[in-house]
Amino acid sequence: MTKRSLIMLGIGALISVGAILLLFSQVELDAFAGHMRGADQRYIAGMVALYFVSTLLRGLRWQTVLVGKLTFWRGYHIVNVGFLLNAIFPFRLGELARVVLMSREPGQNAGSGLSAVALERLLDSIFALLAVGLGLLLLPERAALPPETTFTLGAVLVLALVGVLVVLFLPSTHPLFLSIARFFLKPLPDGLAARLLGFVQDTLEGLRVLADPRRLAISLLASLVLWLTYYGYMQLGLYAFLGDAVPPLEVGLLILGFVAFGGAAPSLPGAVGIFQAAAVLALTTAGYDDTSLTTSYAWGIWVPQIMLLITVGMVSLYVLGLSLVGLTREVQAEMEQGSGALSASAAAE
Repeated sequence: MTKRSLIMLGIGALISVGAILLLFSQVELDAFAGHMRGADQRYIAGMVALYFVSTLLRGLRWQTVLVGKLTFWRGYHIVNVGFLLNAIFPFRLGELARVVLMSREPGQNAGSGLSAVALERLLDSIFALLAVGLGLLLLPERAALPPETTFTLGAVLVLALVGVLVVLFLPSTHPLFLSIARFFLKPLPDGLAARLLGFVQDTLEGLRVLADPRRLAISLLASLVLWLTYYGYMQLGLYAFLGDAVPPLEVGLLILGFVAFGGAAPSLPGAVGIFQAAAVLALTTAGYDDTSLTTSYAWGIWVPQIMLLITVGMVSLYVLGLSLVGLTREVQAEMEQGSGALSASAAAE
């Protein structure tokens, strides 16, 4: 492991452990344990079932953002393996694992994997912003922030998102985006700037896949249905932990958006600590000030998700005939060498 990787791992560990300690410093452990024991298991079972459906929808969405053909089940297992590595290893190794695995597929290459991952991230960022915007826009009067503030913030986010969508999906604007990216990346170290610029280029290349209006509509619809299952998962969790108190529908949206963006911060594997802090912050913003209850909810939705990701991922590893240790070593080697080798092989193909 390189010195830079060790530093990033240390930063992630500090943030995750710090978030966990901060949360539990404000929690009454007996109350926390009581809320965990008292969660309605019917809703927990519904959460697990719905999250399993989301794994199928992720495989379907992967089909819509790929250049070239790949069978549904092959793509489904590749996506699951990627999410498995993200759940148990730092540095989001799963994203690079998908690129490595795609480079082995007939009719595919590393370039198609890179552009698909970048486009998938972009679509998820769009829906995460939309979730936060709508959640703030619709928050009830009991929210911690004044209604005028939440409404204004939500409206600005939604309108800005609409504008970005219009511009991003017009191919004629892509050279302008590259020029802007180059300008803002100039002050950064050359290596970091090159990687970030490469990510922007991969994203814009992925958007070309959606130049066809029909394919764009299918990708957006697949992403919408996928994110509705995520939303349902969060909302069912609220029913499981809040008991008879029926939570407003927009609270689940706010939690979903906060958790999605929290996952982008440096952390230990599975975004542990950051995930819980983001969920508690969303609930606090929505007016839920019982930290023992909100913290139990945050852990109660994280544990089933991680367990299912690991279970489904291990099954997919077996189906693909892969070794977890072997794949991890290969991906780590690619990460240490940089993505240049993969990109070069993609160009050669």
